[in-house]
Amino acid sequence: MKKSFWKSFITPIAFILVILAIIFWSANISSRASGEQASVQEEAIRKAAVSCYAIEGRYPESLKYIKDNYGIIINEDDFTINYEVFASNIMPSIEVKVKGE
Repeated sequence: MKKSFWKSFITPIAFILVILAIIFWSANISSRASGEQASVQEEAIRKAAVSCYAIEGRYPESLKYIKDNYGIIINEDDFTINYEVFASNIMPSIEVKVKGE
């Protein structure tokens, strides 16, 4: 009788722990994927800025200029983008972060 009591008690708890572990694991994967997407977005903006410098002899003055002239699609719903220009001949500071982090 004792053995079946423990078995009926431990089985549901073990099941709940497994489900919680799966939930935390999937949340971790989702977070890493968002970070990778931010890196890809930043690299695309950086490459467009360098292309602009190679073609026009100056770095783009704004993120809007990159979007309008170099066909970059920027996901501003999910990411916060910091694009700071110091001078037209110096690479701008580009930083992309996931919103909410």
